[in-house]
Amino acid sequence: MTKQQISSFVRLADAEVEISYSAAHEALVNFLFCDHITHPGQVCDNKLQLYLDYSEGLHRLFDNTNSLYQGKCWFELASTLMSKVIHYCINDSSHYLSIHAAAFDIEGRGVLFPGKSGSGKSSLAAWLTLQGYHYFTDELVMLSKNGEMHPLTRPISINKSSWPLLSPHATRIQNGVVAGQRGFMVAHRNLNSQWEKRDVTLNTIVFPQYQPTERAVFEPISQGQAFFRLLENYIKARDFHEFSISELASLVRGVETFRLCYSKLEELDEILEPFFVHA
Repeated sequence: MTKQQISSFVRLADAEVEISYSAAHEALVNFLFCDHITHPGQVCDNKLQLYLDYSEGLHRLFDNTNSLYQGKCWFELASTLMSKVIHYCINDSSHYLSIHAAAFDIEGRGVLFPGKSGSGKSSLAAWLTLQGYHYFTDELVMLSKNGEMHPLTRPISINKSSWPLLSPHATRIQNGVVAGQRGFMVAHRNLNSQWEKRDVTLNTIVFPQYQPTERAVFEPISQGQAFFRLLENYIKARDFHEFSISELASLVRGVETFRLCYSKLEELDEILEPFFVHA
């Protein structure tokens, strides 16, 4: 293992994680968390250690004394590290609602795309970024009571099964990629070089669903429908209480709500054009 470790602090909303790593992993940590690396705040209890065992060529990731990953695949290492950081951020956040969602700034409008794994939100996020829209995240948004969005801005993560949707854009996606058998991660700046940090407030919620056999649909839904759909993507549902319910309901009442169903990315231009123009 390496003799000298580097430490970086990753911060999202009110949660912080300390990652110590070898020089061999510095590029990977920056690839994953460059938009959230910050100066240390108070004493950080969330600690991850990342080593490279040169004798065997193995990456080793630890949470205190627990082994989280041991292997040679950069993609699996990156996925495990990202998942653990997300876990810490969600569990330690006490003032925000944690939503499983992609998020964008579309012409000054904060748009949330809630969806579980398999809903097509990451493929949609990649397509929107390729169109020049301002990417925030494809995975997690922490929402404040007044609708301020605190996204986990990370590389866009695409499952292997979603690759056919994005294959027409392969020449723009092939650089800045960490790939494995299950999928790949692509740096969002490679898809939109004009990216910059922005602050934005929630204005619109769109619930995406990839349906390969269905026709494309983009239509408004009621606030009641939106509330229950958003509730399905609230990550700390087991800790839900009356106060959280009122916060979530209040956020939904203050925004426009839609559902989006698509089978091909190419059809999104036509069905979303009125929405983008309106934005």
